[in-house]
Amino acid sequence: MEYFFLEKCLDEKIAGTLPQQKNLIVKDVNSPDFLGNLRNEYVTAHYELPVCEIFKKANFTDLIDAGGMGFTGSLLIADSLKRIIEEFSYYGIQFFKTKVIKNGLINNSYWHTHVHDVAMTSINYKKSTITESGRGKDKQVYSKKVNAENFLEFKTKDEQLVYPQFLTIERVEIKAENTFGFFAIGSTGGGLKYVVSNDLKKGIVDRGVSGLEFRPLSISYVDWVSKGGMREKVYGKAY
Repeated sequence: MEYFFLEKCLDEKIAGTLPQQKNLIVKDVNSPDFLGNLRNEYVTAHYELPVCEIFKKANFTDLIDAGGMGFTGSLLIADSLKRIIEEFSYYGIQFFKTKVIKNGLINNSYWHTHVHDVAMTSINYKKSTITESGRGKDKQVYSKKVNAENFLEFKTKDEQLVYPQFLTIERVEIKAENTFGFFAIGSTGGGLKYVVSNDLKKGIVDRGVSGLEFRPLSISYVDWVSKGGMREKVYGKAY
């Protein structure tokens, strides 16, 4: 099975304008109930969500380009996209009802995703490309390949490093026995990233869902968005 990173749309013809987000309405970022402070936790009690206001020229796409406090590692998706995801098996993700505001109009058909468990054990570490980067004792920047048999070995090696040294999985290979169509992983060089199976991708594309793009796991984000790169060949020029 082939897998893809879920990326936000970089085409203004679809998004209306980029960034789409004009303002982020947050009651209290220091509140213990603020969802942004409940990372890696399964939320069952009361919670507080940020509310996204988009520009007048921005479109209500199925994936909104939202960021800032409360959206670190979270997505803002429409009912249409959530329904497709629920037709496939997903792991470690909760969906919370929210709204998007545009020019005073309130659209209540949106959901805020929350990752309570990162699916690091879904990765085939033997076949993935892992890099250790940082500065050596001579303060020179270095980068070298590292091997890991499984998540435990990867985690152990990562925890032995001291900042600014760190491990990155540059080319991700998902295990053949993985059954999840939608999940999140970390340590990819771009923070927490959502992964979509080819079957789910096909379901999303076939139904004309807007505001998102699919990057192959084997391509870094820098290479993906580079001028004349793979993204441009698939989706056209950005902005």
